[in-house]
Amino acid sequence: MLLTKAKSTQRSYGRHLIRSASKLGPLRVKVVEPANVVDVIENSKCTWTEANILCCAAVAMFKHAAGKKIIVRSPASGISREAMLGERPPVRTRLMMKPDELHEILNANMARPNLLSVRILFATTVRVSELYTALRENVDLMNAIRKVATPISTPTLLAGAIDWWLDTGRPPIRRFTPHDARSTAKSYLRKLGVSRDISEMCMNHKLPGLKAFTTSTPTSRNAGMPLSAWPRSYSNARPGQPPMRHLRYKPRSLGNLTARYKGTFP
Repeated sequence: MLLTKAKSTQRSYGRHLIRSASKLGPLRVKVVEPANVVDVIENSKCTWTEANILCCAAVAMFKHAAGKKIIVRSPASGISREAMLGERPPVRTRLMMKPDELHEILNANMARPNLLSVRILFATTVRVSELYTALRENVDLMNAIRKVATPISTPTLLAGAIDWWLDTGRPPIRRFTPHDARSTAKSYLRKLGVSRDISEMCMNHKLPGLKAFTTSTPTSRNAGMPLSAWPRSYSNARPGQPPMRHLRYKPRSLGNLTARYKGTFP
């Protein structure tokens, strides 16, 4: 049922399928009614987004059962999500950090692995999950080529480190999340005149009609040039500011990253 889904979708659906099985397990599938499915979703105590995924997982599970002729009809097909969950809460607006805020962030009083992770996030536009799950063989520091960035800090630890710094250090900046590094980078890329398609490639977003590209294609080279140009634009945007303090960090399994990333932001 989940084989055609992306890995992240398989994980989230799988998590909610286990939740559904724990609640509906004692019942035979042929006797499950819509009220049972609604009860599982309403009593899950999940956020709106997670409850919506739980509903999608239930719909997919019973649709699969109907397709296999295990049941005649799906008990989840006629359930109104709006009636159960209400309207979706407003989506948080992503931030574009200002140059002064960037200087505070990139010189934050954090542990070296966390601060270096923050700098790589802003420099490379990668997702936190990509930073965490990357492999050494996917990173070529000598030629500045990557499939994904380098794993230094876990997503939970990095978000916690940022929150701790914001709460204890009280820097003169707006509260931000690791994902705001991507919106910040994309905003600056567009200000530099980078086209929408190239900026979307820098974000590693899928483009209509383009399934994949390799590091040897002109398209990917065009996508790599703005990623080296935008840190330089940040440097020029804050005249008079003290230089960024350099970090020296040597992960046990990745070798010395300082040679590539120490000078990303002056």
